[in-house]
Amino acid sequence: MKTRPRGNAVWSAGLMALFLTVSLPALADQTPDHLGSTEESQALREEAERRVRTYRAVMLARHLDLDEKSALALNATMSSYDEARREIQGNLAENMRLLRAAARETEPDEQEVKAAIERVLEARSRLEALRQQEARELLEGLSPARQARLMIFFREFPREVGRLMHEPRPRGPNDDRPKDGPPAHRRKAVPPH
Repeated sequence: MKTRPRGNAVWSAGLMALFLTVSLPALADQTPDHLGSTEESQALREEAERRVRTYRAVMLARHLDLDEKSALALNATMSSYDEARREIQGNLAENMRLLRAAARETEPDEQEVKAAIERVLEARSRLEALRQQEARELLEGLSPARQARLMIFFREFPREVGRLMHEPRPRGPNDDRPKDGPPAHRRKAVPPH
């Protein structure tokens, strides 16, 4: 069994350094509660998405042992699906908010709940169909070994991003976070006894 070479390590390291100039954990700690406006929240979300896409390009190159041009081409194809995915996920999130609100009510409107459930199920089906279409397009022209690695990448990359989003940031000299707990904006108020 052949092992794959490491690829263009300099290119991968350069992109990784670019990505890590502001880490995902730093972006994750910024919540809408801390932002002055919806525009700032949207700008932060767009910056996080841009950084995830950059990280995705680096990881694609590394996992599939691609040159810069091939990795960017695959990443561009994936990016073309991002907008459709964002729209579906937005619809899904909105309907989940409706269901959460209904779950808190003592007697929610049955028709509204059923309609929201149908929209959630439809959004999930659309997301899965989009993922399958994207995978089929990306697999075209790849060797069997790269096809296998791409399918593994699809499974592992979201987990890796999630891990990065929840990793604690290193403490700096001006860091006002408590040493033994979550940031102040995430602490639950405990009523006095």
